[in-house]
Amino acid sequence: MRLRVASLVLGLVAGAAVSSISAQLRASRPVRPTQNLPRLLVANTHTFHSADSAAAVLVGSGLRDKMDGVADKWYQTITRNVMNDALIQYGYPPDALLLPLVARQLGSQLQARAIIVGTLNRAPDGKVSVEVRLLSRNDQTGYMTSMAQAAGQSFEDLGGKIAESLRPAFVAMQEALKCDNLASTDQTKAAEAANKALKALPLHGMANLCMAQIAVAKKSPADEIIKYYGDAFKGDRLSVEALGGLLGQYQAKNDTVKIVETYTNLIVVAPNNQKVVEEAIRFFILAGKPDLGEKVATEAIDRDPANPDFYNLRATACLVQQRPEKNLCAIQAMEQVFALDSAKADTLNLQKMLYVASRDSVNGPAYLKWSQFAAKKFPSNGYFLGELGKAFELVGPTDSVVAVTRRLVEVDKTDLTPVIRAVRKLFKEKRYQDGISLGSAIEQNGQDTDKTNYGLILAQEAGLPILQTQPIDFALATVIAKKAAGMLKEGSRGYQLASYVLGFGMLGQLNEKDQEVVAAKTCESVNVYEVFINDTKAALTAGQSIQAEVVGQRIQAIDQSYLPRVAQMKKAYCKGQ
Repeated sequence: MRLRVASLVLGLVAGAAVSSISAQLRASRPVRPTQNLPRLLVANTHTFHSADSAAAVLVGSGLRDKMDGVADKWYQTITRNVMNDALIQYGYPPDALLLPLVARQLGSQLQARAIIVGTLNRAPDGKVSVEVRLLSRNDQTGYMTSMAQAAGQSFEDLGGKIAESLRPAFVAMQEALKCDNLASTDQTKAAEAANKALKALPLHGMANLCMAQIAVAKKSPADEIIKYYGDAFKGDRLSVEALGGLLGQYQAKNDTVKIVETYTNLIVVAPNNQKVVEEAIRFFILAGKPDLGEKVATEAIDRDPANPDFYNLRATACLVQQRPEKNLCAIQAMEQVFALDSAKADTLNLQKMLYVASRDSVNGPAYLKWSQFAAKKFPSNGYFLGELGKAFELVGPTDSVVAVTRRLVEVDKTDLTPVIRAVRKLFKEKRYQDGISLGSAIEQNGQDTDKTNYGLILAQEAGLPILQTQPIDFALATVIAKKAAGMLKEGSRGYQLASYVLGFGMLGQLNEKDQEVVAAKTCESVNVYEVFINDTKAALTAGQSIQAEVVGQRIQAIDQSYLPRVAQMKKAYCKGQ
């Protein structure tokens, strides 16, 4: 029935008590007659400050000595001498101060069925307080209590008073164990045992946890289940099981505030549980708290700087904050992912990197660097080639844009958007012939929409600017406008513009064509000229709506001047034909 949670992996930290402590400790009590009772390990309280090592050992000694009279109905306390023998066997000095988790591992080696671990803290004002946790077997939930040192109180006496305060916890623990053992077979008797435990100690963690799990099995109301899990957490704030139960209930209720709060508590309790940390960061991001996600990811990196997954999560948390400085944070985090594990530079993570780098022009060099890397690693990947083209568009040179775009067309002829972008860039630089050459891929492979877009670009961004630039290249404007008109729907506004450009492009060549006829003096040349004039008039007529009055004047000039001129030429050069 119990939800077992695997122990968190923590580094071993052992602090040797100063050698003079032995003289301060009372000798171990005489060994009592052997009793057939399970063992209880009372570990020395742990402290992170070496100056408090002596105090921690003395508190542990007082706690251990007093425990003989508190728990002797159920457990036989492992003596200091036996514990020290075990410490020496496992490479620690006598009276070593062990992290609580490491002390539990020692208890397991000594076959202890219950354990008391604790931590000694000293406040800035110099006052000492001790927090202890009583656990049974390998259970992850027990009972915690704390006590501050009174004025003039010895450390050993403080330990003894803490032991005495645990008396109801031992009573409750026996009933909680019954609940745990019966929960899967007889929920009624299990609940009776748990209620006896809660009568002795209302916030006993293990008893409340057992009641919560019975309530879950019975499908009791969520608020009832949450109360039991909440009381279990109050009784043992290091219980991953209680927090996990609360998290599940809050998720079922979709209570975002409580989910955030519970994940935050879980991270404090289990900072090295990668699954918990990763789930928390992802939820913070989805819950609209990416700054909290970034904070948690950064703390996880501080604990485990060689873990690429935490950097990846930090990148996501930074990215969704949508601020320039956070874009850089995301880029740097992703670079660490790739540095720590080159296998992580896969298509998914590289897409993420390129998306981040492309969001801000300031990061153009990084965008180009990683798009080049991606395109080289995955040369047939159209997405990466497209991103490389965009990066070159951003930081240049244009020739590289063209080269990459041609590679892209070879790989993927279905998406011609990169070709459109490259053509526009070339036209903007007045490299019209290069643009037309690259645009042939659209003419050959484009869908109707692609061709329409290309036709508009030809008319608006190439043909029209040519007519507005001195000296005007009328022949080039004509070539471009013909291509544009051929890809646009007749009668559309785009077609009218293309026709307008075509008409003026041809109109600008009429005098030159006239001179060619005069030089050739052939009927054939006159006929070609006549067709050219009529095509010019037709183009101007189709595009007249662009500038009705101006175009109308040009059409009138053709009717009044150029067509009569052709008639005269026919009389001169087409006699007898």
